[in-house]
Amino acid sequence: MIVLAIANQFSGVNAIIFYAKQVFEMITHNNKETANWCAFGLGMLQVVVTFISGFLINKYGRRTLMLFGEFFVVGSLFLGYFFY
Repeated sequence: MIVLAIANQFSGVNAIIFYAKQVFEMITHNNKETANWCAFGLGMLQVVVTFISGFLINKYGRRTLMLFGEFFVVGSLFLGYFFY
């Protein structure tokens, strides 16, 4: 389980959330209004996914969902490495 927690931290999602506004400003070529709406949408998506994950944890269990999700985290890390 320690390896799963470390891989989760290396996925970089915390940095994306922290710098979401700046990332969206770069993507939208300094269009601040669109960047603000994108950051707001990302926050709303997190709220919705939190409720969905709460339901799924009650149904399938935390360990099963962590292992399933970690498959996608590791896959995205490999894809990012090879396309970088």
